[in-house]
Amino acid sequence: MSDNKKIFVFPIVLLLSTMMVFAASDASELYQKFSSYASEGAVAEAIDTYSDLQQRIGKETDTAKKSVEKAYKKNNWELYREAVTDLRTLSGYSITKDQTNALLSSILNEDSSKAIADASWLYENSRYYRPVLKLSYSSSNEGYSFNYSNSVSVKPGLSVMLPSQEDLNFNTNRLGRLVGWGLVPGNVDYLPGQEISMPLTDMTLFAVWENAVTFKDDLSGIDVSTTDVKDGDTVSVPVVEKQNGSAIFAGWYDSGTGEYLGPEEETYSVRGNGASFQALYKALEVSDPTTAPYDSVPSNAQVPLGFTIRNTANESIAGIKIEISSSSDKVSIIDDSYYVSRLNPDSSATVKGARIVVSGAVSGEDLPFLVTMTDSDGDVWTSTFSLKAK
Repeated sequence: MSDNKKIFVFPIVLLLSTMMVFAASDASELYQKFSSYASEGAVAEAIDTYSDLQQRIGKETDTAKKSVEKAYKKNNWELYREAVTDLRTLSGYSITKDQTNALLSSILNEDSSKAIADASWLYENSRYYRPVLKLSYSSSNEGYSFNYSNSVSVKPGLSVMLPSQEDLNFNTNRLGRLVGWGLVPGNVDYLPGQEISMPLTDMTLFAVWENAVTFKDDLSGIDVSTTDVKDGDTVSVPVVEKQNGSAIFAGWYDSGTGEYLGPEEETYSVRGNGASFQALYKALEVSDPTTAPYDSVPSNAQVPLGFTIRNTANESIAGIKIEISSSSDKVSIIDDSYYVSRLNPDSSATVKGARIVVSGAVSGEDLPFLVTMTDSDGDVWTSTFSLKAK
């Protein structure tokens, strides 16, 4: 009976030992398998094997980390060194530059959709694959040369929006107007502001310029271009209504050169190769009236009044005088005038300090208020709101 028991136990111990030896070499064997597929350019097989490899690396890394902790607690430095060596070995199972190039070579010959999917995988897993889209803005004319470029690098297949004229801040007198982007200098293959897919390999797009003067007004819809202009030519300036809703037209501005044309200008004398003008508007609005800490306005009390004024257009507004009034003869306003020195586009100021006093029986009534805002140019905006009487 004793001999039979020994015979029975031995194969189990042998089997467990064999499994442990095999498990310890799983990551190494998978990496060798992946390396073989990668060097052959077998993309699908390489991707599947690499996925298995990452799972195995995760498990063996966890085991090695536990061994490090256990060895450290027991002062077993031999076991500690072995576990640390295992961790270093596992961290080295990454995609090499040569493997990346071999896989990419095969990917570039795949169908478009599969190529993008596989290239995205390579981008996520190999630090050696980072395609670059270079945008060259260079231009040269007699006595003038301009060289500038910038680069974009995102996952292949993702959308990249090409710059438009409005995105640029270059000297339009020298460069003129951006009309597109080309795979070779001078050819327009893509329009300004167009979205393209990030290429799978490095690529340079060249800005294409033309001599032109443009006037663009998003509010009124004006978009006028005069092409084939030269230095000294005279072009007409579009006519814009002074008032467009709450917005007041304030002239034209070329951010590339700093040139400004007042609202009264009728013509423009071309400098160099052109200009790109955007319409300027001023607009003020009032929001968020408050009588905190009161929810409504009681009678016969000094109630604080505050609100926000915001510049909602694209031109700075200076010297803003603010006056608060009410058409109700039951409302008196203390400290009804304020001054804001300047509001830049999309900035705001909080007006507070005014107090209102309501007399008489007004329970439940809507109390009307008018805010009049006048800037240093004499332009005026008004805004109304009402507050509920308690």
